[in-house]
Amino acid sequence: MMIARPEEKERVLYEFDAFRADPVRRILLRDGVPVAITPKAFTILLALLERAGEVVEKTDLIERVWPGVFVTEANLTQNVFSLRKCLGEKANDNRYIVTVPGQGYQFAGDLRRIERSATTEMPIVGPEPSPIPGATDPTPTPMPYPSLAMVREMTLLEPATASTPALALPEALATPVAPPPSKIPPRLRRGLAWSGAGVVALLVLLTIVHILQHLGPAARPRPPRAAGAGLRQAIAVLDFKSLSPSVDSRWLESAFAEMLTTELAAGGKMRVIRGDTVAQTTRALALRNPGSLGPSELQKLHDALGADLVVVGSFLPIQGNIRVDLRVVQVPGGDTQTSMVEVGTQNGLFDLVSRIGQKLRDSLGVAGLSAQQVREAQALRPSNPDSSRLYAEGLTALHAFDPPGGLRLLQQAAEVDPDSAVIHSGLSQAWSALGYDSRAVSEAQKALALAGSLSREDRLAIQGRLFKASKQWDKASEAYRSLWTFYPDDVEYGLQLGDSLISGGRSAEAVATFASLRKLPPPAGLDPRIDIAEARNASRLSDVDTELHAAQAAEGKGRRSGQSLVVSQALIYEGDALLRMGRPPQEAVPLFRESAELTKKAGYSW
Repeated sequence: MMIARPEEKERVLYEFDAFRADPVRRILLRDGVPVAITPKAFTILLALLERAGEVVEKTDLIERVWPGVFVTEANLTQNVFSLRKCLGEKANDNRYIVTVPGQGYQFAGDLRRIERSATTEMPIVGPEPSPIPGATDPTPTPMPYPSLAMVREMTLLEPATASTPALALPEALATPVAPPPSKIPPRLRRGLAWSGAGVVALLVLLTIVHILQHLGPAARPRPPRAAGAGLRQAIAVLDFKSLSPSVDSRWLESAFAEMLTTELAAGGKMRVIRGDTVAQTTRALALRNPGSLGPSELQKLHDALGADLVVVGSFLPIQGNIRVDLRVVQVPGGDTQTSMVEVGTQNGLFDLVSRIGQKLRDSLGVAGLSAQQVREAQALRPSNPDSSRLYAEGLTALHAFDPPGGLRLLQQAAEVDPDSAVIHSGLSQAWSALGYDSRAVSEAQKALALAGSLSREDRLAIQGRLFKASKQWDKASEAYRSLWTFYPDDVEYGLQLGDSLISGGRSAEAVATFASLRKLPPPAGLDPRIDIAEARNASRLSDVDTELHAAQAAEGKGRRSGQSLVVSQALIYEGDALLRMGRPPQEAVPLFRESAELTKKAGYSW
């Protein structure tokens, strides 16, 4: 139950650090001095203290604070922010109140329950005391969105909370779409409430849960793929290297890779590995110079990306022109499949990339594009050089786990080129990463409205992102099921389908999806992300044995292939399963700490 037992409420005081909360007097003291706290914020604090060590769902908190009244999650978030301010928490502090995205909040401080009889504080029978002067409840009226300058001040685990108490967030969807993981057993819960190691374990776990949500299937390393009958040739384009001493052309390093990825993907004749997957995989593998790869690095790329070929290249701007040198390398063997040099004008980058793409197709024996496919590929491009640069830099920021920087650049790109579907789709991803669901939905809707001239695959992908942003899980499942039907060798679409099914509460269908993925020829069917997805689904079902075994399998595969982000996610589920089994927190804490170190090393800071 949310409410403490009456006898406990009468006889227990809650202490943490210098604070003491009296549930009868409804007073919060700090070093014996009353703290100005609003009644609603105090009610939230009591609800969290009564269930310290647990995640208290948002719906439970809303019913506790506003019984029988319809309010949005923005009002709850606003009052939680007020509570954090009363407790002296700053941005990225989270000493006491931890947000579990999509679920609720948890008290993570070192809590002591003090018998009232052992203190001079006695219960008072009578009217509830008047609020302390200066403590008023925040108005429930929605306020303007925070400015971009405030984005970097948002807390890590509550990205939609800004740094001013009068600020309300964009309205979120209030109804949960999937049941949260089951609570930790009472015996273990009591141990965690009193154990410093247990508090550390849960705090680190909840921190990494946020990382897991933002490292969703679209951001995880691409699966391995063996060439065989019915499977398209898989190719990955690595970032190009600038040979110019000027920093002005550095943006082209990732821009060339992104443009060539888009060009080669047109027509669907090759399975071109997505740019964000390639960027994050090279980061996780710590490839310092993608243009000069040794045998071990080629093997890691093959195992992590499942690529049959990789494109490496360099460029040099020369007096208004630009020279591009590239070669296509077989992996993991290292033989050069083809190489070429192409020169074009700096103002004609799209034409230059189109020529390179056509020559690569010819060299690799891939059919050329039809007139319709050429038009569809052109529709994916921003309309001018300025928006192209801003879009490329925005994607680079998103790939580097910098959603505030990506948001700023993509907003500028949208101002220059408001009719680009891909720019609005990128904005949707940035808003989603920052926790602004309503704005993510709005941008995804704009992207879909502008996607009429795109290919069927690109339109379906944008539809899938829209339905995921709006939490329409049944529709998202159908979009990704269609994509996986059209492209059954693309594990990414199968994993997106499984993710949507899990979020929509259709766990049995998710299990069947993972079984189908495992039937793909190796190494595709051995992709560790399938194990990660299976562990997540098992966690939702409270099947701790399956969760542990799947997570351990993913960890082993990730370590062998050097995929540090996969290992990080696997360690989280391993620790979660151990805690749910009732094992001591000391077994889980090292797993959570290693997971945090791996994500930090890979550059994840959000």
